[in-house]
Amino acid sequence: MSIFNNRNFHETSNLASDIDILTHRYNWILKPIIQEFKNKSVLELGSHNGRFTFACLKMGVSNVLGIEQDTEMIYKAKQSLSDFQNFKFIQGDIEKTLPQIEEKFDIVLCMGVLYYLDCQEVLLQCRKRCKRLMIVDSFVNRELVPSLRFLQNCLCESGFNYTTLDVPNDFLGYGKKRFALHCRPIIPLF
Repeated sequence: MSIFNNRNFHETSNLASDIDILTHRYNWILKPIIQEFKNKSVLELGSHNGRFTFACLKMGVSNVLGIEQDTEMIYKAKQSLSDFQNFKFIQGDIEKTLPQIEEKFDIVLCMGVLYYLDCQEVLLQCRKRCKRLMIVDSFVNRELVPSLRFLQNCLCESGFNYTTLDVPNDFLGYGKKRFALHCRPIIPLF
């Protein structure tokens, strides 16, 4: 059974076509560290239709703040998450909105969005807001992200240590080479 099984969620998204991939990403990246989410605050970059906001809420986080550019996606996310109250979305461009957020978060999620952004600047902004853990899920796309090594260098320059997760052999990942990192601030914020 998938964590993404939720009647509201299925009614407001095209999730049915992606449920296997989303479940695989959840099992690979989030489930092994599920205990770190309990009662923690989360900042999610690129919330899309709330799929990983939903996963975080199911894992027992205290609250989620998501940044999403597309107002239609925010509308769908709010419909999907109608059974929850401890989330909020800000509509806006991540690169412009993130510097305006003063709050610090235990966890920062960057699931499938970093390759659209100025990697170095966004990671620096994330570092200023991340108290304990940042999770990066992406894929190597020669046009958008030069390489995993580039991202790892950006993380180090931004003040993070990281662990690169091994990609499961049976992972589809939309036909692209995916990678994921669990990143921790070198000097934790309080």
